[in-house]
Amino acid sequence: MANPLLNTSCGAQRARLLARLIDAGPAGVNRFQADKELNVCHLAARILALRKDGHTILTIRERAPDDEGRPHPAIARYVLTKLAKGRKS
Repeated sequence: MANPLLNTSCGAQRARLLARLIDAGPAGVNRFQADKELNVCHLAARILALRKDGHTILTIRERAPDDEGRPHPAIARYVLTKLAKGRKS
């Protein structure tokens, strides 16, 4: 079975991200997690596409270190608050 993380199409990235947002609940997902764990590039663009699909996603700014321990003062954490109509969790 092929590793789904190897599919880097926008659609595949959006599907992985939406599934993670559903699973994560109020913890959401930030930029570093999306890159490392989901192989999602340009997270903001994927979030925008999900919002255009009708999902309600909250943006929270947070301070977080990257993988090298360098602090970043205001990265985005995204939390799914409502699925688009017709979608089930």
